[in-house]
This record gives sequence, structure tokens and C-alpha cells, in this order.
Amino acid sequence: MRVLQINKFHYARGGAERYYLDLVDHLPRAGHAVAPFSMRHARNRESEYESYFVSYVDYKAEAGAFGSVAMAARTVYNREARRRLGELVEAFRPDVAHLHNVHHQLSGSVIEELAARGVPMVQTLHDYQWVCPVYTFLRRGTVCERCRGHAFHHAVLGRCQDGSFARSVIAALELKVGAARGWRDRVGRFLAPSRFLGEKFVEHGFPADRVHQQNYSLHLERYAATAERGAHALYAGRLSREKGVETLVRALARVPDLELRIAGSGPLEPDLHRLADSVAPGRVRFLGHLEGD
Repeated sequence: MRVLQINKFHYARGGAERYYLDLVDHLPRAGHAVAPFSMRHARNRESEYESYFVSYVDYKAEAGAFGSVAMAARTVYNREARRRLGELVEAFRPDVAHLHNVHHQLSGSVIEELAARGVPMVQTLHDYQWVCPVYTFLRRGTVCERCRGHAFHHAVLGRCQDGSFARSVIAALELKVGAARGWRDRVGRFLAPSRFLGEKFVEHGFPADRVHQQNYSLHLERYAATAERGAHALYAGRLSREKGVETLVRALARVPDLELRIAGSGPLEPDLHRLADSVAPGRVRFLGHLEGD
């Protein structure tokens, strides 16, 4: 089978990218032909298809006071992404396209191009982007589902995207445009990595017969456990509020003989350093971003 793998980042930026890159690496070992499609970036993995990648879009950096109108429009509907993907489809002739994270940077324009060319699509739901303009169901740190039923204006009223009115407008507008143009209806199947996530999408209006649970895979040959029990707990992942790392550090305070090691980076890191010094001094080690061995 000839498979397009589509994700806005082509380097190990987070969990979604790890899964996407694993598929790009391992599907060919199972006999499939794979072509990735993404944005250009200095940290990208090398690819024979990188000439088709689109220019980098950092909508957060450009959206202050609406930044440029052109950048806002490109975030909502990226015409370059549609054109370049069309060229890749013409050259690669895929049997199916597997979408990952495409909102904001690649945009739903890629869905329209694939549909126009008759390429079947599946998408792994790595977060709540289709139903929440800010991905997380969080509004100022608390759970919020007010945008249910395409009521995305609540994200603007709450300045939910980084506390920015302009960024919140752009994030909400993209989903409004997508609903009006029927992007969701053109994807044949949505793959939810957990039952909870899949059920949430159905609650928010996704057809139950098109949302299927498919857990993330793990390459067990990469990991060899020892029989000896370790002396520390480990967190590996992005350091952002929705991950619950603050709760983990506070829990450590109740287990006086345990050390915690944190592997990862992210916007919450300074706050975590201060919290660790306060509640568990000397027992939290920050290892930074780690990959591979």
C-alpha cells in the first residue's frame, strides 16, 4: 500500500510527532511505501519528499494584534499547503492518506485537496482540536466544554488561546470555516488513542460509526526492563499544565524516600523548578529533553 503520512511537524516535537515519525520509519519495513508531508524546519528529519514541504508557519508569533491579515488567512486556510500536497499526490499516487495534526499550520485545505483527488483519509486524534479551538478543553486552567455544538465564539470571549484575543479569534475562525466547508465529513475514519477521547468526540457530534479506538503502539524491542527495582520515579513528556506534572511533584512530597526524575521540556519548567524546591527540595532532578539511548 502507498501511504501518505501528514503532520505539521516533521521532527520529534511531542508525542504526536513521535507516533507519526515511528509510522514513517516502520511502515516501509512492513512492505508499504510511505511519503511524509509537513512543514519545512531546521530540525526536520531528512526525507526524499522534503522538496514538497511547505514553508513554516508560526501563527502564535505572527498573530499579535492580528499580525498580518495574510498570516491569519493562511492559518485558517493554507493555499500553499493545498498546492504542494496536490503536487505530492500527483507524484506519489497514494492509496490512502493518514492525517495527524494539521490544524493551524497546514489547515483543512489539505483535506479538501485529498478529497478532490479521491484519496481516502483516516486521521489519528492526538488531541481535541476538532471540537476545541485550544486543543485541551481547558479555559484558564479549568476544564471547559462550552464550545460544544460549534459554539466556538466562547473561546474568543474567554481569550482561551494564550490569553490573546487575536489568537483566540483565529483559532475559533478556523473551526468555524471547517464546519462550514465540511472538512470533518470528508475524513473516512477517526482513530482515537483512548476510549475517553473517542467518547468525547461522539458527545460533541462526531458520528459514532466513524470514530474507532486504536491505541498507540510501542516498540517493545527498544526497551529492556531489569529485574532490579529502581530507586526513583520517572516522568517523560512535555512540561505543560495539562499533563499534570505539578500534581506529580506535589504527590512526591508525601513519599519522603523517593526521588523523581523529569525528562522533558516545556513552558511549565520554571514553575516546576520553584514548586520542587518548595515541596520536595533536593529530590527532583530535571534531565531536559532526551531522545533515544
